[in-house]
Amino acid sequence: MPEEAAPVTAANSPGEAWRAVKNSAYAIVQYAWPIALAILITPYVVRGLGNSAYGVLSIAAVTLGFFGLLDLGIGGAAIRAVAQHLEQGDREGAARVLGTVVTTYLFIGAIGATALVLATPVLVTHVLSIPPDLQPAATVAFYVSAAGFPVTLVVGAFASVPISAQRFDLATKVSIVFSTLSPLVMLIM
Repeated sequence: MPEEAAPVTAANSPGEAWRAVKNSAYAIVQYAWPIALAILITPYVVRGLGNSAYGVLSIAAVTLGFFGLLDLGIGGAAIRAVAQHLEQGDREGAARVLGTVVTTYLFIGAIGATALVLATPVLVTHVLSIPPDLQPAATVAFYVSAAGFPVTLVVGAFASVPISAQRFDLATKVSIVFSTLSPLVMLIM
């Protein structure tokens, strides 16, 4: 006896499958773009800054990335909670979740930024053994990283909204803009 086909529902419709493929492609672009851009511009940045100064910039970037661990899984939980509220048509609930996440990120960001500002003199002079001629620039780089940390967290919170709404196209476009501006600013400076 032939098997009966499963009824077509929103969860298994061809449109839903196409959206999953499209969202996956956007996610790949979102992750691949900064890598490709870094491969293209790094030689110019190194040539402009010099090896030692580029090393300082890399250390500051890695430090900022390390502080990104202070997300504590809030980003993923926010995406899930906002998606549930949006699926139910509860925009106010989604806004409440987003407001809570932004407030939490501002608190975590303030703590992380303060810790980095307080640790910067010791990091620059003793822990990382940065050459004396680069210490002023390293200090500024760490202070800029400290200021950027809460901003990065809050931008990430707002970036979770299009992802929650299954709008990876919007999330990818915003990500490409931000991930392009940062290296371009470095090249200009």
